[in-house]
Amino acid sequence: LKFQAPEYREYHFLRDRGSDERQYCSPGINLPMVSIMRSKYGTYPEYHTSLDDLSVVTTQGLQRSFDLHLECIQSLETNHIYRSTIVGDPQLSRRGLDMQLGGGKNPSAARIMIQNLMTCFDGTLDLIQVADELNVYTKDLLPIVDVLVKQKLVEIVE
Repeated sequence: LKFQAPEYREYHFLRDRGSDERQYCSPGINLPMVSIMRSKYGTYPEYHTSLDDLSVVTTQGLQRSFDLHLECIQSLETNHIYRSTIVGDPQLSRRGLDMQLGGGKNPSAARIMIQNLMTCFDGTLDLIQVADELNVYTKDLLPIVDVLVKQKLVEIVE
């Protein structure tokens, strides 16, 4: 899952462990687990001390954290496997989709994205996998996918 955060970093569990996810991924348990944090454990002096209180939290940082968590939840809640219901490329103008999907500003970019989505929606990949394949943010695909579903050009498989 890719996020719109320029400073986004991913750490590998086996090399960078140290938080609670190690308990969930210990031998015999192995529950898929992820930690989302603004500052990695142990990278600021207040970590796990009595100074680790609300004075190290800013309103802006709290809002950005909230927005990121909301994006994660929305991406997971709308993560389905989709399948195209038509053969070939859809006629967007006939359905009035050129303008609905950003075609008025850059019709070729909108058309290419729809064509790419329709190609990927073969019933085997979920939306997060498709977003990764297309190197785009999942949340940016949601409005397009919503229109494609409403127009019955794609259907939810699971």
